[in-house]
Amino acid sequence: MVVQRDGEEMTDFRFEKSGNYGILSLAGELTSGCSGRLKEALMVSLENAEHVVVNLKKVTKIDALCVHVFALACRKARQLKKQLILTGIQPEAHTVKRLAALLLPSQGGTRFTNGW
Repeated sequence: MVVQRDGEEMTDFRFEKSGNYGILSLAGELTSGCSGRLKEALMVSLENAEHVVVNLKKVTKIDALCVHVFALACRKARQLKKQLILTGIQPEAHTVKRLAALLLPSQGGTRFTNGW
């Protein structure tokens, strides 16, 4: 699934599943223009796998609305008793880290790796 708006960098969402594990790889800018697609991708990933790894290695920007979408996904993972792992946050996107710490408590089934 690929999302692009005029004047925005292309955002790419890819989900791969193997057994009970799923990897959702994201690339580009996660901004309000793609927040609906991001929410859909996260929810579909959680519906289809017990353990979901969200790879943020190729994400160059995350805005506050998309951080909120991740918070909703974390709550949903806890409700479903599934594991959601966010990994690969890049320095270019790290300015959202403080906001994420407030919105994404590291409890339940959510885990952060690579500096989170």
